[in-house]
Amino acid sequence: IAGPPKDWTAFGAEAARTVPAGTVAFASSPRARDLRAFVTGWRLAGYRFPAEDRGRQLLVDPGGPDLSEVLAGTDATMATRDLVNTPSNTKNPQWMVDQARRVARQVGADIEVLGVPQLRAGGFGGVLAVGGGAASPPRVAILRKTGAGPHVVLVGKGITFDSGGLSLKPREFMGLMKSDMAGAAAVLSVLRL
Repeated sequence: IAGPPKDWTAFGAEAARTVPAGTVAFASSPRARDLRAFVTGWRLAGYRFPAEDRGRQLLVDPGGPDLSEVLAGTDATMATRDLVNTPSNTKNPQWMVDQARRVARQVGADIEVLGVPQLRAGGFGGVLAVGGGAASPPRVAILRKTGAGPHVVLVGKGITFDSGGLSLKPREFMGLMKSDMAGAAAVLSVLRL
């Protein structure tokens, strides 16, 4: 391009979509914040599901600015996308619990899983009603991570396929019901940061 881009994130996204596989180099080193924006655009626009289809890698000069925060953030975003994009015939409630256990191990969090008996005893009637018609029994995963600072509570809805109102939804929207657990996916990804 002739001059520096106005929007480095959009520039990175466009480069990920249009530059053939190979090396991207800058004629002059961009400022640290511009490089961070470029890397964000490049990584998020290059997202493919499943992960093995992503292909291109971005190599950044190790002597350049610290990109660890950008890489962690884009990794968390892609992890959320992977959870959402996993087909619903794979991601049942137990599968989601397994993902929560994996994250808990990675980040050193404690996990408590409530099955049907605990949900009944705890008065989780809504969860039991929604999960009552499914082949896989409902679960609620609670992750706790101690640390300094304020006490923060994150809650994410994890319904793995929303079939409610099945007869009311147009068929073209049924494929999107697998994303009803995006709130839980986002919470799991936030814990990775």
